Amino acid sequence: MTKKDNRWWISLVALVCQTTSLVLLLRYSRTVNSEIYLSSTAVVTAEFLKGIVCIFLVWLENDRSINRVILVINEEIYNKPHDTMRLARLSGLYAIQNNLLFIALSYLNTATY
Repeated sequence: MTKKDNRWWISLVALVCQTTSLVLLLRYSRTVNSEIYLSSTAVVTAEFLKGIVCIFLVWLENDRSINRVILVINEEIYNKPHDTMRLARLSGLYAIQNNLLFIALSYLNTATY
């Protein structure tokens, strides 16, 4: 297997583990007898944490240089406004999907979902 194939399989396994654990933990947190939290707060917090992890990984890829991270962010986000806006629309739809996931798992059992 090539290095590219290994990354593909690692990404696939990580995505399956993340999605499965998300559904199981979300269902558990919605059914346990405790205070109900706002799903929008959970979605924003999860996306914020993903952003921090992404910035950390970019930092590692760029020889642990803050200046290079700033240059990469500037080059990939601010210097490509058309691509950024296309991704922003998709991000909005993704946020809606995540909020609907909370609603669905509040009313459906995990196996049915």
